Amino acid sequence: MNGFENIIQAVEIYERSLIDHKKIPSVSALAQRTGYSPYHFTRLFSSVVGIGPKEYMQGRLLTHMLDELRATSKTLALLSEQYGYVDYASFSRAFKNRFGYSPREARDQQLSIFQGRVEIFKPDSRKEIIPCLPQPQIMSLQPFVLSGIAFFIGNETKSFHSQWNTFMQAEDQIEGVKEPRKFHQYSSWLEEGELPGLSVLCALEVVENTIQKNVFTTRIVEGGDYLQFLHEGDISQISQTYRYIYGTWFASQEIQPRGCWEFQRYSQDGNTVEIFIPVKTGILLPN
Repeated sequence: MNGFENIIQAVEIYERSLIDHKKIPSVSALAQRTGYSPYHFTRLFSSVVGIGPKEYMQGRLLTHMLDELRATSKTLALLSEQYGYVDYASFSRAFKNRFGYSPREARDQQLSIFQGRVEIFKPDSRKEIIPCLPQPQIMSLQPFVLSGIAFFIGNETKSFHSQWNTFMQAEDQIEGVKEPRKFHQYSSWLEEGELPGLSVLCALEVVENTIQKNVFTTRIVEGGDYLQFLHEGDISQISQTYRYIYGTWFASQEIQPRGCWEFQRYSQDGNTVEIFIPVKTGILLPN
């Protein structure tokens, strides 16, 4: 089953949970059904569907409840209980925030509500991103060591420019730097739970066992098989490359990312970014 089929399966699982009143409580719980880590699942889902899984799940839940409350005579309190809200007041607030009307107004006035609805994602709704990118390479890497400055990045952050500026002011104080200098951005995240962001290490590759000043963070990058994707040109457009990686490449392959980290490596001229995503050992790339 390829990545796109996994997302379609996840959508179907979530729709069944709404019909059966067996609430799936989180993105992490839905991701587990597909075999992806929550972070990789979120990237794949967002790239395929066009919105994040948390927004999709919340939107589908309330849209489904809107349709049911208008089609049945169940009490609103019973509906809110069946779909996992702690009380009717919580359901009513969420409903009004999304649709602009209270559940009672929507039922009593039989309002035609379109704004705020999230319809079921259909396979033919997919819009692939196909930039002119070379096919990824499979690379077996030995463990290596990075030292630099670590930052916690919230999901709302669009650019890491300020973090790199901070690092660049301190890079000359890093000991044991390997030449030629190789700048890296190592990103990692929690494997479980809802993810408010990720840890980003702006770093240089250094000699193993080098002692650094306390301000610097040192991390051993795990060896193994990685897919190497290339982004060339304006770094501000790298999000387009990631949408291709997840929404088109992983979506069309049975290969899944593994673990809860990845890293980028930058060329000396700054025009090429190598994106390394860990995958299961021994995979074969399609011809």
